[in-house]
Order: sequence, then structure tokens, then C-alpha cells
Amino acid sequence: TADDFDNLMNYILSQMNSADSSAIVAEMQRVGPEQQWGVWGAGSAMAPGNKNGWSTEEGGWVVNSVGFAGPGQRYTLAIMNALGGHGGYDDGVKTTTELSRILLAP
Repeated sequence: TADDFDNLMNYILSQMNSADSSAIVAEMQRVGPEQQWGVWGAGSAMAPGNKNGWSTEEGGWVVNSVGFAGPGQRYTLAIMNALGGHGGYDDGVKTTTELSRILLAP
């Protein structure tokens, strides 16, 4: 669930030992251009980091993004976007990114 993803992100940022947490944060902030969507909708000024996922299910595409943005990774966000047969991967990427922009961009 989105709540499970958000709990995992908060665990990584606040409870994991600092060396491991820092390594994960650095990797999430260095995703390639093809993965700079979803939580990356916050904009580069918010120093976002993310892990995205997607799959096709019986009901259609499911597109997810979990990550953080803001000073000191202050804000976490997890989105599970089930398109229910009303769009494909690109639609999921677009709506997930736009929602992140609305919620996190300065």
C-alpha cells in the first residue's frame, strides 16, 4: 500500500543507521533521466529522490512513486496510481508527476 511505502521511506530516513540511510538517499537522488518522474515532480530545487515502479494488472496499469523532497528530506510521499484501464504507462507517469508537483513544489 502507499502507507507501507511511506512507512518504509520514513524508516530509511529516520531510523536506519546514518551511513546506510545516506547511501540510499544518494542513490535515490541519482536516478537516471528516464526515472526522473513521480516524486521528481517536486522540482530540482527540492532535491528530490525517488524509486518508481509500474506493472500491468488485470485492471490495467499501476504506476507508483515513493520518495522524499525538501531540505533534509523533510517531506515524504508515496503514490500508488491504479489507472483502472483508463490509460497506460505514460498517463500514469504524467498524473503521478503532476500530483507530486502539486503537493511538493515550492
